[in-house]
Amino acid sequence: MKIAMCGFIPKSPGSYPYLEPFAPNIDFSFKIHIYKRVGHFDIEIIGRHNEFPCYELFINDSSVYKYQTKWRGPNPINLNCNFSFTIKKRFLR
Repeated sequence: MKIAMCGFIPKSPGSYPYLEPFAPNIDFSFKIHIYKRVGHFDIEIIGRHNEFPCYELFINDSSVYKYQTKWRGPNPINLNCNFSFTIKKRFLR
């Protein structure tokens, strides 16, 4: 069986504009692989982001990842701590 695969890596280091030049960057990076199978797609997402702000990832109008921060605002702790995750989802054609 032949499998088609596509992958991409959206990422962003962005500064928090209200505390420049002292605030660390707000960073995220997701590695997304999409495998085309017979009758469905398998999607694997490996990601990393800071503990602030909130993050959500949608595929085909469906939320596949949601991170709700416990922090009320950015600080040197939550902008320097990373949260990692792995998700595997199946979408029917």
